[in-house]
Amino acid sequence: MLRGGAPVLMGGVYCAPRLIGEIDYCAECPRVLGMMLRLERPVIESIGRTTILVRDQDEALRFFTEQFGFRVIADIALENGFRALHVGPNGSETGFWLMPANGEEQQAQVGRQLAGEPLAVLYTADCAATIAGLSSNGVEIRVPVTRESGAIFAHVLDLYGNEFVIVELVA
Repeated sequence: MLRGGAPVLMGGVYCAPRLIGEIDYCAECPRVLGMMLRLERPVIESIGRTTILVRDQDEALRFFTEQFGFRVIADIALENGFRALHVGPNGSETGFWLMPANGEEQQAQVGRQLAGEPLAVLYTADCAATIAGLSSNGVEIRVPVTRESGAIFAHVLDLYGNEFVIVELVA
């Protein structure tokens, strides 16, 4: 809620909120800052994990660390016996939660959680080198390195058949 106070960036211009009655106005220009900005809503600051259903956590851990080159972000045994296993790229806290599939329905979804669509898009500074490295590590390449519309990309599969798009953004 504004209620007067610190400057707010609005359309590339910093406005200084000034409360007049129940509406926040900009003290410097005719902008009404209220309504839109006064709504108190939760602010999502980042994405933590994407869940990947796996048949075996240790098998999936070996794949993502040895073949994708990821690191373990967290490997915690909870009191109820559940293992919270999170992996991701070096230097990032965002990654994948390797979730054991329970029951027939979840087991049937392993490797095809998104009905054949890519599970995630992963960014790299050099797509060709990344794909060469993944290929030499035994990762299956589904779509070879391709350049199109401001990006260089390729598609790879994990050990269960989940598809990932590896992307290098180019100018």
